[in-house]
Amino acid sequence: MKRALAFLLLAAALSPAGCAPPATIPMIAPPAGFESQGDRVQGTVTSRVRVALPPNAVVEVKLLDVSLQDVAAVTLGLQIIETRGRQVPIPFQIPYDPAWIDPMGRYAVQARVTESGQLLLLNTQEVPVLTRGAPATVEIEVGPVP
Repeated sequence: MKRALAFLLLAAALSPAGCAPPATIPMIAPPAGFESQGDRVQGTVTSRVRVALPPNAVVEVKLLDVSLQDVAAVTLGLQIIETRGRQVPIPFQIPYDPAWIDPMGRYAVQARVTESGQLLLLNTQEVPVLTRGAPATVEIEVGPVP
């Protein structure tokens, strides 16, 4: 009996979760075909406070599925931008697979600015995109870590 239960638990853990996207899909460059379809979230990362970014700062922008409450958001796309001395506003584009977007779902973008792995700035307010009247072009305001 214990073996059967262990087998069932193992089978359930290893079974595919349907058509849901993987938990993290880093998309640094747009996949072929997305550019012509316009399947992307884009915009700029700005700062609400006057701050000079270090020359080696890195901006990470994620497209997240935030549909489920009390569950970690699922990353649908990611762009990592090495600033190389550039200052805000920093433009971004995140391609995504439109098959992963549920019109009834909730999606948001998140931005973080780091230097040598240390978090410097992040957005503290949700920035909705794609569904429920939210646009695909947005501005993400980042500020000091609280």
